[in-house]
Amino acid sequence: MKVILDVESLHGKLTGIGRYSYELAARLPVEVGAPIKYWNGYSFQDAVTYQHFNKGESPSLKDILRRLMFNRYTAKVAALLPRGLKHWVKRLLRFNLQSDHVEDLAENSDHLFHGPNFVLPNHSGKTVVTIHDLSVFRFPEYHPSDRVKFMSVEVPKALERADAIIAISEFTKQELLHYFPLTEEKIHVVPNGASKPVVVEYTKNDSEVLQNLCLENRSFFLCVSTIEPRKNLSTLLSAYLQLARDIRKKNPLVLVGGDGWKSTHLMKQIQLAQDEGVRYLGYIDQPTLEALYKSAKAFVFPSLYEGFGLPAIEAMGYGLPVVCASDTAVSEVCAGDALEFDGHSADELAIILERLVTDEVLRRRLSEASRKRAGDYSWERCCRETVAVYRSAMSDI
Repeated sequence: MKVILDVESLHGKLTGIGRYSYELAARLPVEVGAPIKYWNGYSFQDAVTYQHFNKGESPSLKDILRRLMFNRYTAKVAALLPRGLKHWVKRLLRFNLQSDHVEDLAENSDHLFHGPNFVLPNHSGKTVVTIHDLSVFRFPEYHPSDRVKFMSVEVPKALERADAIIAISEFTKQELLHYFPLTEEKIHVVPNGASKPVVVEYTKNDSEVLQNLCLENRSFFLCVSTIEPRKNLSTLLSAYLQLARDIRKKNPLVLVGGDGWKSTHLMKQIQLAQDEGVRYLGYIDQPTLEALYKSAKAFVFPSLYEGFGLPAIEAMGYGLPVVCASDTAVSEVCAGDALEFDGHSADELAIILERLVTDEVLRRRLSEASRKRAGDYSWERCCRETVAVYRSAMSDI
């Protein structure tokens, strides 16, 4: 089987979709049984490594514009656009850049093309697209208008072009059927994987990391999330601040993740709450994140809408009790082994947080359940089932 994997989402610091793409890129050659080709949004590249992409080595908007023969003054002006808008302009222009390299894809019509990030280029061979969620359709107010416009055009086109569609959860499948009912026969549910801890035991390096963060008491709530409205961090902050001062003093709330779209108000809330026990660490490296996973009292994931909820299942792999909002894909993924709350109720969440502080028996029970549940997910299984979808798409050739 000949496969092309789109790795455009690997540029920059890896978050959910980039992580999914990376894990596939790392495993597909073995699972397919042959080398695969990597498409970076407008041309082929030789290899994929986490170290390369996590440095954010992607073409600048200025470079892309110059490739499209815009003059250098236009390129300079475009480079001054706000970061969020710049990202979507870059992505749109990369689609135009593909026309310069259409012969590259045309020469590979015997290859199946997998777009792991919602969209597909024009490709005369078989195609598979992965849909992670449909939040731009369900909650357009949670996204920049440029993103909504782009996805509103490109997602339906990709669904129509695709020979097979991967939904990362049953929740996402049902969303697809709600908005695009004619896709039913093409949908395959392939859950994400979850990385297993390489070292579960608390190490000397972990201790040094936590000392540097002044978290050496190993008693804190952890939330890993991009700072943006959909993640519902305002409710989490309100719930945490309802806890007694003594509880907050002994159990800080540690927030990890880069700032996303429309984060200004949330960042102000976080800043104001830092004197009340809230710690914001921003985007951190993998060793630091692992040290936090090994040491937190519980993992809190209040997001109002997720297609899967990768941070929650990875936290379960470390044996952390998990708290999540109900009626999202996270509920499906955790399958009753997490404590759920009404995502709009800070009062309800505050009660759960206090229980987790005071009830050691509950924490122990949830910790054991988390480890068992996380064992149901692996990137190896995800890759194996993804290749099965490829074979299904190719079966009529």
